[in-house]
Amino acid sequence: MAVAHDEHRPTLSALLMRDVSPWLVPAVDDPITAEQNARFMDHLAALHAAFWDTSRDIDVVAPADRYLELSPRMAAEEAALGQDHLVPRLVAQGWPLLETVAPRAAAVVVPLVHDPAPLLAALATTPQTLVHGNWKLDNLGSDPAGRTVLLDWETPGRGAGTAEDAAMLLQAVAGADPLDSAAEDVHVPDYRASLAQPLAGVRIGVPKNRCYADIDAGIGSLIEASRAALAKQGATLVEIETPDPAPLTAFAVAIGRAEGAAIHGEWIASRPGDYGVGIREALEVGLFVPATRYIDALRRRGLLLKQWLDEVWGKVEILHLPAFARPTPTLEKAAADAASPDASDLFGRFTWPFAFLGLPSIVVPMGFQQDGMPAGMQLVGRPFSEALLLNAAHLYQRATGFHEKAPPLPK
Repeated sequence: MAVAHDEHRPTLSALLMRDVSPWLVPAVDDPITAEQNARFMDHLAALHAAFWDTSRDIDVVAPADRYLELSPRMAAEEAALGQDHLVPRLVAQGWPLLETVAPRAAAVVVPLVHDPAPLLAALATTPQTLVHGNWKLDNLGSDPAGRTVLLDWETPGRGAGTAEDAAMLLQAVAGADPLDSAAEDVHVPDYRASLAQPLAGVRIGVPKNRCYADIDAGIGSLIEASRAALAKQGATLVEIETPDPAPLTAFAVAIGRAEGAAIHGEWIASRPGDYGVGIREALEVGLFVPATRYIDALRRRGLLLKQWLDEVWGKVEILHLPAFARPTPTLEKAAADAASPDASDLFGRFTWPFAFLGLPSIVVPMGFQQDGMPAGMQLVGRPFSEALLLNAAHLYQRATGFHEKAPPLPK
């Protein structure tokens, strides 16, 4: 796993991670070994060295601040401010005691507290893996190279604040990969170079099927406005009739549930409480997907892809539709809806079909609903049309600025 930042674009962050599940420590009560504990601490220290004084927005406190949080300097600064909090007072008392109780340790530690440069120089050479979340027994492990692995989330991936950031991330990961047999060995264009190209001659499909019209009225208004904004960038809006997307969703759900159940089956049985209710119930459904259904979904994918490419992308370059048909829910409502039998339709009606077909898509903020919650539009293209999708998204963001706005947070 790695986090990377571009010094010229502080909003850009890349999070990359390989499948580390085979390296996780089993969920047992046995303690980890002393060697594993020492390796973990070494690697965590190396991370502190690498990100010591970072001021970039990576959602972590700079290690320098953590390191000095309980230092004599902090105690002195608190005292100078006239503060009399318990922790700084104990810190001020503790450092002199260290020199009395453990003079050999104090001889090493105290100088490093005032000048950590020698420590950082030594730790910077240690192999490092960025870790995230809580250090729990069932999350800690090591990979074949001896690096520490700590996994504490459901879906790692890549994220970007703008279409330009996404172009930079994609530039770094696109193309052939000897460690990934599914990666296509095709030419990778310069995604950033084409971001500002005008959309003249680009046809954007506006699906007129009844199923696409069954959306929240507020979402519908924002969708219409986003299409108008793209037209102002030179694109031509074309009404089209697409094939029925419902079978795509059904096949996508069958594959996703079955594969999810196969991967998580043992953990669901032994650690059901570690899963959210909606996620757990969705995965449990996958245990009952017949093998014939799963195989049929895989077999039909190529045929359905050809049909959609012929009937949709033979007429337009981009298909434009909502990312979500209903008003954007709060976290609490989303958690409750996830346990609903209709969750796949609620959350994935406009995204599952294209994930099943393997087509590139991008979701872009398109404004706010009446309750202040954000909404997004989705652009879908032919295989390997990422450059065009990023181009359209970039021009839209440059014209509207919605990606730079945020809803008011509840008090």
